[in-house]
Amino acid sequence: MAFNLDSLALVETANIALRHPSTGEALVDEKGNAVTIDIYGTSSKQYRDAILRMQQRALRRGKKTPTPAELKDEGVELLVAVSDKINNLEYKQAPVNTAEAFRALYNDHAFSWLKDQVDEALGTVDSFLKGN
Repeated sequence: MAFNLDSLALVETANIALRHPSTGEALVDEKGNAVTIDIYGTSSKQYRDAILRMQQRALRRGKKTPTPAELKDEGVELLVAVSDKINNLEYKQAPVNTAEAFRALYNDHAFSWLKDQVDEALGTVDSFLKGN
C-alpha cells in the first residue's frame, strides 16, 4: 500500500501557546485560561500575499540594499499579516485585535520574546501539520 501523503498536508492556521520567556511555562490569565495566538502558516493566502508584498517592495527598491531598520520592519509586517488573534491577553489595557495593535506589540522591544515565539512558530512545520 502506498504512503498517504495527505496525512502530512499543512493546515492554514495554528493555535500557538505563548510561554513565559525564562521558565518556558505556558502563560495563563487570572482565570487559568491559556494565552494563545492564532496564526496563519506558510500554506495560507495571508502568508503568500504578505510575501508577495515584500517582494514588490524589494523590486521597487531595486539594487539598493535594505537597511537593518527596513529588514526589521519587513519582519514585523510579515508577522502582522499572519496574526489572526490573541486569546486571553491584553496589551496596554486593550485587546490585541487589529493590525495596528499587533504592530505595536511586535515593535515593543520590552516584548521581543513574544515576537520571537510567534516568529519561531511560523517557521516550524510541526505547528501546521494536520492533527497537531
